[in-house]
Amino acid sequence: MRVNGVLKQVVVEVKPKKEYNMVIALNAGKLSVPEKGTKKLKNFEYDLKMAYKNKQKWETMINWCNKKGYEFIIITEDHLKMFSV
Repeated sequence: MRVNGVLKQVVVEVKPKKEYNMVIALNAGKLSVPEKGTKKLKNFEYDLKMAYKNKQKWETMINWCNKKGYEFIIITEDHLKMFSV
């Protein structure tokens, strides 16, 4: 990828929008636990575990990329649709 005429190496992770949004909500402290339904609660628990795992992974990748001079970006299906991929 070129930024201002300079070739920049990029590390990309493609994630579903739902997983990306869960991490954003986790960082902002805006997650709400479902009130009713065992299935909803189990799904939320799984999603929360995935969000925490992704958050840790992304923080590690950002630090690694910063040390190497790379850029780390996350792409969702919305980005792929914009480019008809």
